[in-house]
Amino acid sequence: MNGALFEPSFFGHYSEPVGPFKIVASFLGLIDKANPPTWSIFVELIASALLPFFVLYARDLTRAAVLSAGLLVVSFAMPLLPETHLFLYRWPAFMVNFAVGILALHVALQLRPQLARLPASVSLVASVGLFFVLMNGRALMDAAGYTYSGHADPVTNLFEMAVSMALIVLLLEAAPKLATTRPLKILGDLSYGIYLIHFPMLFTVAAGLVLLFGADLLAAHSDLFALSLAIVTTLAVLVASALAWRFLEKPMIDAGRRLSNRIDGR
Repeated sequence: MNGALFEPSFFGHYSEPVGPFKIVASFLGLIDKANPPTWSIFVELIASALLPFFVLYARDLTRAAVLSAGLLVVSFAMPLLPETHLFLYRWPAFMVNFAVGILALHVALQLRPQLARLPASVSLVASVGLFFVLMNGRALMDAAGYTYSGHADPVTNLFEMAVSMALIVLLLEAAPKLATTRPLKILGDLSYGIYLIHFPMLFTVAAGLVLLFGADLLAAHSDLFALSLAIVTTLAVLVASALAWRFLEKPMIDAGRRLSNRIDGR
């Protein structure tokens, strides 16, 4: 059944019992067994601790460039080091991404007059083009003869980071017309929930369809199965994310704001 419908690695994440501890740990990014995409949460937690120091150091364009260059060297050195729990998910390789985010702000500020003179049509076409390159970066690199070496591949990360930086610099000065529309604001509210639960939901829906219709029938109609899986999973993830936002995320955000205001004496 696995070979007919799924990549074997899809089931590999659930090849052992998943208890409450593993579920909680996976949502913190401490293990990727139950929810593989959350490895990036662990990286972001490390970056959150380091980011204040990055910001304090990178107070101008030159310092931001120096910081980014230094962390870029670290990212290229990581594949040479053995995998250890200290460098879980090879997190040091991704610290350059956060430094480049600071660098992008300085570059955008430096180029503000030139960016302001760009026609809206040029900005739109350039943004769409950069987004297309970003989403298809690995395929484009493969076509150019570069072979992706796996997680934390420094060349791929550099390529994606450079395209992302150009896109950020371009969009920082763009009029926020589309981003302020109600549908995108709603998606923004739901985005963290979507990120956090989409893989477990995908697996749950896939397993449910197999139990409901049987593996043989689904294998005989694999295209229809793939389409159904995409539609049902998308709807289920949106509903679950909306509930999480309404009853969990928003109340916690509001409580945090009230606490912050109380501390500030407002």
